[in-house]
This record gives sequence, C-alpha cells and structure tokens, in this order.
Amino acid sequence: MKGKKILIVLCGITVVTFTVAALLKDDIKVISLSKDQYEYKDNGVEVVDGENFIKYVSDINDIRDIIWINEDLVEFKGKVEDNDEFESFQFDYSNKLFSEDKNAEKDEFYRSHFKEKIQFVKSIDEDNYVIYIEGKDKNGLFHLCRDEEPVFLASSIKVDDKLLFKMSNNNRKIAYYDGKQNIIKIYDFNTKKIAEIEHDINNEIFKDFKSCISFSHEAGYIAVSNVNRENFKESNFSVYGADSGKAYAENLLGINPVWGKDNLIIAFTYLEDNSQTNTKEKKSRDIVGDRVGLFNLKTRKTKFIQNMGKGYKVIKPAVWSNNNQIIIAVGKYLENENIYAFSKVCSYNIKRNELSDLESYFKDIIKNSNDFEITAQENDLYISFYGKDQENIVKVIDISNRDEKDFRNLQRFNTNIEGTNKLILSKSLAKDKFLYVHNNGVYVSDLNSNYVKYKANGTINKIYESPDKSKLFIISEFGEKLELAIVKL
Repeated sequence: MKGKKILIVLCGITVVTFTVAALLKDDIKVISLSKDQYEYKDNGVEVVDGENFIKYVSDINDIRDIIWINEDLVEFKGKVEDNDEFESFQFDYSNKLFSEDKNAEKDEFYRSHFKEKIQFVKSIDEDNYVIYIEGKDKNGLFHLCRDEEPVFLASSIKVDDKLLFKMSNNNRKIAYYDGKQNIIKIYDFNTKKIAEIEHDINNEIFKDFKSCISFSHEAGYIAVSNVNRENFKESNFSVYGADSGKAYAENLLGINPVWGKDNLIIAFTYLEDNSQTNTKEKKSRDIVGDRVGLFNLKTRKTKFIQNMGKGYKVIKPAVWSNNNQIIIAVGKYLENENIYAFSKVCSYNIKRNELSDLESYFKDIIKNSNDFEITAQENDLYISFYGKDQENIVKVIDISNRDEKDFRNLQRFNTNIEGTNKLILSKSLAKDKFLYVHNNGVYVSDLNSNYVKYKANGTINKIYESPDKSKLFIISEFGEKLELAIVKL
C-alpha cells in the first residue's frame, strides 16, 4: 500500500513537472536565415517567429515606398546604416523571410520608361503606377500601365515645391492641378479619360490642395472648396461630375463639405457671421461655423439643421455615421481665451429631423480641448482626444444602444502608407472592431473584449494594413534600429 502511494506521488510530480514545463516553454522560435537570402549582414539574419507574427530587428534606419504585394508579402525601400542609397527589401510572412530584393529594379517596370529623377510614385495595383518626374527628356505627371506606353497627364503639377494632387479613396481617379493650363483636371485610371473642371483657382488651393478637394465615395463626383480668409462667411464650394466636369452646383455658401455615403447629400458648415476666433492661420477643418447645412445633389436644394444655441458653434466638419445620421462637434465660447472649446457632440437624424444632445457622455473627458477628432464606423462613434504624454483617450459610443467605453493612456501612431505625418489613436478594422496601441502593444477590440496581438520591444510608431485587412505591418523604433513585424489579425 505504501509503495502504491509513493508511485502515485511520483506520477503526480512527473505530471506537474511536464505541465509546468509546457506552460513555461517559450513558444517563440528563432529562424536563422542564410547569407544568400539576405546579404547585408555577414552573419545572416534572424527572424523571430511567434504564434501570430514574425519580426526582425533591422539595421535599416529609414523606410519609404511601402507596398503590400499580397496578404503575406510587404515590399519597401530602406537605407542601411551609413548608406545614402535606398535599397529594396521584402518581408514575407508565409516563408518567414526578410531579404534584399535583387530583382526590384526589374520588377519596377516603369523604370525602363523613365530614366529621369522620379519625384513621386504610387502603385495603383501591380500593373498600374502614377508617377511624377522631373528631367530633361520627360517631365510631369504620367500614368503607366504594364506593357503599354505611358499616358501623359500634365507637364507640371507643382506650386511652391508642393505636388498638387489627390487620389480618390477607391484609387480609381486622381485630381490634379495642371500648372500650364491653370486648371484642375480629373483622370480615370480605368477609362484613361481626362475631365476638366472650370473652377477659379485661388491661393487656398495652392496652399492645401488635398483639403480643398473631396471625392464622393464612389468617385463619381467631386467638391472643390474656396476658403475666403478675408471674409470667412463668403467661403463657398462647388460640385462637379468627376467624369464629365459638369457643374452641378456652384458657389454654395459654406465650408468643409463632407459627402454622404450614398453620394446624394453633402453636409457642410454654414457661417452666419465672421467669428473673431477664425484667423487667417487656422486650418480649414478648424474654422468654426454656426450650423450644419445639407445640400441634396438630386433636388439641388439646401436645408439647415437648427442652431446650436447661444454661445455654441460647430467646431469640426460633420461626420456621417450612416446614410441618415450626422454627428456634429459643438464648442462653447470661452471669452477669456477667445476660443470655442469642445463641449459636446450632437447627433442629427435626417429622416426624423431630430437633433440629439450627447453631452452627458463627455462629463469625465478632458474639457476645454480642441485637439480631438471624430470618426464613425456603422453605429459606432469614435472620439479621439489628444493630450500630453499618456493623456490620450478614445471614447467609443454605440449610437444604437448608447453604450460607451473609454480607452485611456493610448499611444499615437501613423497609418498612412503615403507617408503623411498625421498621427492617430485608433484605426477601424471592421464593424465593431478597431485597433489601438497601449504600452507598445497592439490591441484589437470588439468593444466587449480587448486582445493583444503584438508586443514590441521598441516604440511603435507606424502600422499599415494589408489589402484585405488580414495582417499588419508594424514599424517600431528600437534604440537606433527599427523593429519590423508582420502580425496576423
């Protein structure tokens, strides 16, 4: 009997030992790549293979021209240590390879057409590029399709060293300024047709072309804004067909036009007077107005939402939650500081002509701050408040059932693959799903639960989604080096 007890104890110890060992075992394995797969380091490269990610601490100190070739493969250019030349690299999730792309020059077929200095290049897809070059033989903006001759678009789109162009969100069209003809043009990458917009060109368009131009969701229409900084209430916008150039509405009084999701209604901010808080230096999206107007493209009629109340103004462009609901950020005037500081958010239902006050949702959020941004995804409203250090907050409100949740102490990151410096606190992935960064960890939330998808050793500063949103390419600063990771969602 005593022997049986000893045997049972020994078996128990063995089971516990194996269990603890299994729990403590590091599930991360390191794969060493040979020199011929990546030749920049004499002793090869190590890629860390995790449960849902691969990562590599590189000696690359500058990265640009990031392109997802497919859902597993990222291609980009980078500078290594003291080398002034950009080299091409590929990071492959499926094969767990990080390699110098020796065939990049061959794959970039546009280089056989353009020997001149390339100022800008954007991949529309693997067979189409839009390119701006400056050279002796060729100069200007071109569309290049594989196995076809380049399509010349304009000899110069540059003013004060700025390239004046804007892509539609679906990458079907590009709007640009033709300096030689002093006109705005729209080019369709599929039909290869150019539409001309007969619109007066002013300095505001030269200063911030992207803010002045807004495509409808399907890129069938375009709105062009004219900000009058001498008399703000005379600011206006016009609406044109993006395929024909036909004017559908001209010089509508208002600012910051925002297209509805059905392309038929535009929400804009109407200014009844010239507020003293609107200065010449203010960005157009921060100019305050008195109420929100709605222009119906089908009927060509305009209606206005009721006034925000005494001492209150509209302080940000309207945000469409869905086809029938608009979100309006409202500020209250502070005489001592001469600003309209964030006060509340209102929700307007077009069908019911009903304005709801959501002020109660912001009682515990930083007050008197104008450094915030509102976005919407289906019925979820995201309000990002940018504070100092760890004061960044994202509040999420489910408009349908009025549930709310706060995410605090978040880190800012860049998610614009074209390289603009805009930093955000959250990124919508799908309905009821978004990502954020906290303590150098990338989290995905469905509002009920939060899942950490990746923990970086360095400071996360850039996150780029794959085309079908199944993976993320994450760049972190790790000392003087960059930590690169592909993470499966």
